[in-house]
Amino acid sequence: MKNIKILVVEDESIIALELKMKLLTKGYESVYLASSGEKAVELANEIIPDLILMDIVLRGNIDGIEAATQIKAKRDIPIIYITGNSHLATDKRLIKTNPIQVLTKPTIDEALYKAIREAISEKEKNSI
Repeated sequence: MKNIKILVVEDESIIALELKMKLLTKGYESVYLASSGEKAVELANEIIPDLILMDIVLRGNIDGIEAATQIKAKRDIPIIYITGNSHLATDKRLIKTNPIQVLTKPTIDEALYKAIREAISEKEKNSI
């Protein structure tokens, strides 16, 4: 898990830091944080993460779905959405980004870890 890079996109700093700590505790050593859609796109192009945990409602000019759309246009990076707005799971724009999963806040740790394992496994399968 040392080689896995995860980008956490969350505008609530407490939630972002909590997610980062959970991931570090699970052995994921390369965890990056972005608090806006614009920063997410910038960091995704810079670090090329293996996985993105993306909030949908973000501060800034673009939301998480638009950020994911821009990222996916350049790179095939798996995305797990984490949102407090479960009704957005059926948003047509979200569905077009082909997410691994949409989790609702507060997330259940085991559901989050399972989704991460699934995303990483899927990415590894596709890169063979």
